[in-house]
Amino acid sequence: MSKELTSASGKWLPEWTPARALWLRWPYRADIFAAAGAEAQSELLALLSRLKDETLAIHLMVPGAERAKAEQALASLDGPEVILHEVDYGDVWLRDCAPFVGADGVHRHFAFDSWGGIDDQWPLDIMARDWLSRTLQAKTKRFDVVLEGGAIYTDGEGTGLACTGSTIFRGNNEQWSQAAFAASLKESLGIEKVLWLPGKLSADETGGHVDNMACFLGPGLVALNMPASPTHPDYATCRRVLNFLERAKDAQGRRLEIVRMPLPKMPRLTAQEADSIEARPGIRRRIAGMPLMASYLNFIRAGDLVIMPEFHVPEDDQAFQVLSAALPSCRIIRTPTRGLLVGGGGWHCASWVEPELEAQGD
Repeated sequence: MSKELTSASGKWLPEWTPARALWLRWPYRADIFAAAGAEAQSELLALLSRLKDETLAIHLMVPGAERAKAEQALASLDGPEVILHEVDYGDVWLRDCAPFVGADGVHRHFAFDSWGGIDDQWPLDIMARDWLSRTLQAKTKRFDVVLEGGAIYTDGEGTGLACTGSTIFRGNNEQWSQAAFAASLKESLGIEKVLWLPGKLSADETGGHVDNMACFLGPGLVALNMPASPTHPDYATCRRVLNFLERAKDAQGRRLEIVRMPLPKMPRLTAQEADSIEARPGIRRRIAGMPLMASYLNFIRAGDLVIMPEFHVPEDDQAFQVLSAALPSCRIIRTPTRGLLVGGGGWHCASWVEPELEAQGD
């Protein structure tokens, strides 16, 4: 076991760490997004326009075949400077295959299996991750467990938050016992205690990512989805997770303060959207009427900046108010997300934040 990786300086950084840059990918897959990503592209541009006054560096990855289209769209955008990188990748879900960065600057690379094998383009995502670490000239360390960036949170003080379905119960992790998996997280990320949440949201196609269910807002502070109505299909699951968290203690022995976030009724893929998505072997088929994973907790946090998804439903305003009250020192930006949901994720999934390592004293 590496002393470098288990020391305090090697702990995985929490999302409120000061940020150097935000990395995004251009949506383009005709077999995943409606109309080859047209609405998702518009939403990406809308997000970028909302970052016009931010000092955060913005990087956008785009495949060579899409570069001219992306450049044309950015040229007419009233937004920040965007640094374009031509690189191939499987899909936009950068978070799930990106490096985990510790305060030591080491990029931890975990195994990635496209959420249990629902997209055969995943080797390109591995190549793009390796390209990213090379581009940032980072030291790397590889670990054998399958672990996606949306599957776990840290409070930066030794506590992890994860759902079991996408971690210890993932098929390609079956050789790992829960104790062995937890030991790997301690070695790789400095996580001393994992709070294993009992359940997943019904529309989550990843096996159960915690970034749809709950997240740390700070040490000892957890946000959790809680539907207003007992008729919501996820009400019982969220209530079970709430009961678990109310009894839990973190790695420091603290009880948790829990912020309850609204969870809207899941939108459905329309027949028009489904008809515009190319069906082919090797990729999960997207069928009209299937629920889409709409969660306000699938937000981007880059230090004191929060980019919250909105879904054009009444709960949007309530979610903004709850998050603003819970994070009074943060700037919270709202951005449309409906087209992105069609592909199976939200803005947290579709982003990666490069931390400001100098702020860690390195």
